[in-house]
Amino acid sequence: NILSLVINLDKELIHSNKIEINGYEESKVNDNLFDIAIGNVPFGSNTIYNKRYKDKFLIHDYFFQKTLDKVRSGGIIAFITTDGTLDKKNTIVREYIAKRAEFSGAIRLPNCMINKLYWYRIFRTFKIK
Repeated sequence: NILSLVINLDKELIHSNKIEINGYEESKVNDNLFDIAIGNVPFGSNTIYNKRYKDKFLIHDYFFQKTLDKVRSGGIIAFITTDGTLDKKNTIVREYIAKRAEFSGAIRLPNCMINKLYWYRIFRTFKIK
């Protein structure tokens, strides 16, 4: 597949890169390694189980949980996520993030924009550490 081809080419051309082909929950990347993390986190109703964390979050919230450990103090996390991250009635995830990061801002895109871009109706929220 194309992903394997790109990864193998990268390994051959830039030998110092560390590339993993696995789920984020299995990643062995060191803590405090990155200055910035940017991504469009997956979402769904499945919970990720990682023995490192006592709190078990839905997949999109798990990406915040783990990335908070991977980004250095003073770094930035900019994620596109669902409205569930900021709007769910249960506040555990927001409290977890607030204890570990400073919230800098969010942008909520209107449904009409999302429908044109992604063909589904859901709000997207950017969170920045």
